[in-house]
Amino acid sequence: MRSLLTAKKLLGVADQVPELPSSFKGEPKYLSNKELEEYLRSHVQRCAPISRMYSIGNSTHGSPLWVLEISDKPGREEAEPSFKYVANMHGDESLGRQLLVYLADWICDNYKKNDPLVTRIVRDMHLYLMPTMNPDGFAAKKRENANGMDLNRDFPDQGAVVANYPWDGTPDQSTTYSKSPDDVTFRFMATTYARDHPFMATPQNVEFPTGITNGAAWYPLYGGMQDWNYIHGHCLELTIETCMSKSPQPDQLPKQWQDHQRSLVSYMLLVLEAGVRGFVYDACTGEPLPAEVTVSSIDWKVYAGKKFGDFYRILAPGIYRLVVSMEGYSTFSKQVSVVAGEQVNVNVLLMQKRARVDGPGGCPKKMLAGGDGSPGALRGKRLSVSGVSSVSKKMGAHMPEWNNEVHRGLRHQAAKPEKEKHQMLTGFATETCLILVVSSYVCFVFASRWRSYLTRKRIITV
Repeated sequence: MRSLLTAKKLLGVADQVPELPSSFKGEPKYLSNKELEEYLRSHVQRCAPISRMYSIGNSTHGSPLWVLEISDKPGREEAEPSFKYVANMHGDESLGRQLLVYLADWICDNYKKNDPLVTRIVRDMHLYLMPTMNPDGFAAKKRENANGMDLNRDFPDQGAVVANYPWDGTPDQSTTYSKSPDDVTFRFMATTYARDHPFMATPQNVEFPTGITNGAAWYPLYGGMQDWNYIHGHCLELTIETCMSKSPQPDQLPKQWQDHQRSLVSYMLLVLEAGVRGFVYDACTGEPLPAEVTVSSIDWKVYAGKKFGDFYRILAPGIYRLVVSMEGYSTFSKQVSVVAGEQVNVNVLLMQKRARVDGPGGCPKKMLAGGDGSPGALRGKRLSVSGVSSVSKKMGAHMPEWNNEVHRGLRHQAAKPEKEKHQMLTGFATETCLILVVSSYVCFVFASRWRSYLTRKRIITV
């Protein structure tokens, strides 16, 4: 597997300026909503084998909220990680929507050239690009949507260039560092983005010379989507603010693409090159198990997918003890060493605790799976798997609850009981995923904070 360093070499990180995608033919410009839809349709035709577009709903004024999926098997559920970028959360912050257009074209252009890095991205993950979350605000050249709703939150009206990670709040509402269980992992992820940006992690960035910050240490925020996604979706999400002005002039778009492209790609590669991945099966039946996966020193759980039994756990380099457990089964434990640029593959067979042992390998005869039915035969047949982990699902499955209420300005009738909420989010919770939401605040932000504002204003409840 290629390491991040190899990926950087392929991108020409050290010496070369990234090649401009085909979108830059002609004068650089911000696409209107109509032009954006036309572009997406033309992109799907041009890159048909690896692209599809679909809508997850409509804005208040009826504009479809389009999503572009890029994969070698678009629309099919696979044992691969999902990754999504969402842009233009604030209507008057429009660079993000253009950068996603350039990213889509860069992938398409280089896939046709058999570029090994792009081929790997297309083959081994499902990438979802949503260029605009707020088409009505964009058309009106204003921050809010057509109902006057701020889809993100009330950011202070100045720019920053920094990768912001959870937690966003503190128990006493003070402006102090607030560690999440995955604090080391989040700092590793944020640094991955910041180090490949030409300004973010430099002494010239006076406010944030390391290029990263804990959210609460910068300014506390409560009810934000960044934290909500981590708590309820078991997904890792950053807010990355990457420009000092809201919308640069169109002639600056090529420079903005060159500044951000390496970081965009390096960050995506974390789902393929950081941490531990694997599959969990019943040792006797060979059925995939949605087991609980934990790591020593990190008080947080992820879950293997129900359909494939696959799991994916992003981790910073280090030594960990991986524990896989499920009710009614014996627990699996293994020490793993995670190094930069490589993933550790751990495929797990769990034995039922109360199984009646009357067959080979400790399995009941009626549960024997294939061959001679022994776990050894199963291990050779069912665990000779390649590719990456995590269940890929449609982006729309993650967002309808938020999208429709946000754009209509409605609120849920009542907060759901905790058990019911977990059931409602089961598809999301069992997909171990990495999410970066591009909101384009102050030029281009990977933000996930609109939910906090909506929650505080009682527009929605969770």
